Amino acid sequence: MDRKNNRENNNKRDKIIPIRDNQRREKHERQERREKHVQPHDYDERLHNPNRETPNNEKPSKKKKGINRGAATLGVLIILAIIFLLGPMGIRLATGNVQNTDIFRNGVVEESISTEAVVIRSEEVQRGEMTGIAIPTYREGERVPRGANVATVIDAGSSSLVDQIRSLNVRISQARDNVLNNSDFVNEEIRRIDEEIESNINDFSNIHRSADLTKYLEIHRNIEILMDQRQDLQDSDDNVSSSYLRQLEAQKAELESAMSNRVENITSSQSGLVSYVVDGFEAIYTPSILETMTTLRLSEIKSEIRSGSSNNIDNYHAKIITDINYFLVSSVSSEDIRNDRVQVGSMVNIRINDKNMIVNMEVYNIRNEGDTAIVVFRAERALEEMTDIRLANIDIIIRQVRGIRVPIRALSNVNYREMNARMTLVRSGYEHHVGVRILIIGGNYAIVENLRPGEEISIELNGLYIL
Repeated sequence: MDRKNNRENNNKRDKIIPIRDNQRREKHERQERREKHVQPHDYDERLHNPNRETPNNEKPSKKKKGINRGAATLGVLIILAIIFLLGPMGIRLATGNVQNTDIFRNGVVEESISTEAVVIRSEEVQRGEMTGIAIPTYREGERVPRGANVATVIDAGSSSLVDQIRSLNVRISQARDNVLNNSDFVNEEIRRIDEEIESNINDFSNIHRSADLTKYLEIHRNIEILMDQRQDLQDSDDNVSSSYLRQLEAQKAELESAMSNRVENITSSQSGLVSYVVDGFEAIYTPSILETMTTLRLSEIKSEIRSGSSNNIDNYHAKIITDINYFLVSSVSSEDIRNDRVQVGSMVNIRINDKNMIVNMEVYNIRNEGDTAIVVFRAERALEEMTDIRLANIDIIIRQVRGIRVPIRALSNVNYREMNARMTLVRSGYEHHVGVRILIIGGNYAIVENLRPGEEISIELNGLYIL
């Protein structure tokens, strides 16, 4: 019985051993496959540092692949959602077809006529007996009384004397500065010597009481030396710097005396505004020519002004503007002033570009000559600023309108007869085409308003529109 049992146990063990061998073999093969992908040191590092980044040669797991696909899908969905919310604007952004936009702002647009005008004034030339250098005694455009000395004329031969006097003035100014600076130094030295003298006098009194004859003589000798030094400083100050200044001033007085017979004073014959810009046309272009002014004559006058007067004006040293009124004479297209846009007697703003100012003027006269017209403006304001110009570049401002200003290129389907157009507005990312009424066009801009007030989509300040 025991033998039988032993035999059965041996048979069972023989069957178990191959199974165990197969398990060990499979385990060994799995280990070899694993080692092909993960080196031993990598394997150990991963065991000790589970958060280590995946090596470049390690294949991502299926779980990581799934996460990457999910993130990409989510990003695409977000982008599509943004494009959907922006509407057409979003589509343009996505496709790169972006249009320029701007916001509505308030501004001013003016309708004006640009032209050139001749300045006409009542003027009287102030002549002299001498020709030469005129030295003004008043500012340009300043009001002067009758008999005022408006200019001093020095003959041409005295120009060298004038240069010498100017040079002497510079040297005199420098000499005065030197005298002041040197005087400060000398005064400081004298003050120091006075203090030493006072100190020696005090010592002298003490020695006198002590009856020390040797010390007494020494202090007395020191006081005499200090007194001599003090006198030398005073003499140097008086005889060097001050004497040099007096010498320069004497030279200047001598030159001025030599010029006394070569100088002429110009006095005003009337009261008014003085001007030192004399062109020789003062007696020709007077208000008397306005009634008979024609386009042809105005063109000739402009040519004469540009070429200069042929009159000898060497002894024309100044002029007096005797009337407070002055005139601007211009030529414009008859079409520009049609429908009584400019009427005689009305007030019009004139921009004088040469002076960068706007003057309100009266329309004095209009003479139509077919396609062109002569327009004369009269004013009394800003005469002081206009004394030195004869030909002015002006803008006749027909009207100015303030409101919502937009560039003309933002308008489409413009109807100039009915003065309306269409614009493209942007609301919540969507485009809306609306009609607008044009109030005025000037230059590259226009003032617009809603064509149908009260509509849900309409132009408004700070609203967005497409250029």
